[in-house]
Amino acid sequence: MIHVKIRRKVNDIMFSVCGHAGYSNAEGLPAGSDIVCAAASILADTFLERMYELREQRIVNLSDVIRKAGAVRFYVRKEGRTDRTELDGTVRTVAAGYALLADKYPQYVHLEADEWMLGGTDRGVGEMCGDPLYCMGKDK
Repeated sequence: MIHVKIRRKVNDIMFSVCGHAGYSNAEGLPAGSDIVCAAASILADTFLERMYELREQRIVNLSDVIRKAGAVRFYVRKEGRTDRTELDGTVRTVAAGYALLADKYPQYVHLEADEWMLGGTDRGVGEMCGDPLYCMGKDK
């Protein structure tokens, strides 16, 4: 299962995605054809790349970036008096993408996100494990 956690605390955003969906295996498809993992991975990569762009524009600080097979984690902090529009828009877009994945493939994707990221609706978002990095040390 893929576990996604996106949390905001005042000016900080924490993002973590880890695990493997196992969709292709469950469907009897060949290795490397997991569409759920591919979708989750491209959302994480897109989010991180956008944060690098916003850092270049001095809109955010980006820290503690971990990017390895099956896991991405980073922290973002809004810079001083900069407008939140770019950051919040990106966070909401990525959260919406993960919400769509979790809705369509609930047995493969679990999302924990703040309600404001999902447009104020409860889209089946539940509790994830207490430690968002619990699977960072696992190879699978």
